Amino acid sequence: MTLAIVNFLIFILDFPVAFLEFHRFPSPPPPPHHHQFPLLSLLCPSGLELFLE
Repeated sequence: MTLAIVNFLIFILDFPVAFLEFHRFPSPPPPPHHHQFPLLSLLCPSGLELFLE
């Protein structure tokens, strides 16, 4: 349950950033897996990222 809340908060916080970056630098969209949890990827090892899939 806590992990779902954390993922939701990360999504809410990351959405405006991604939205602004997309409009500032129009470019092909990044791979969905890499952009799904960008903050989580920075904070956690890849093992946890694989666990979230």
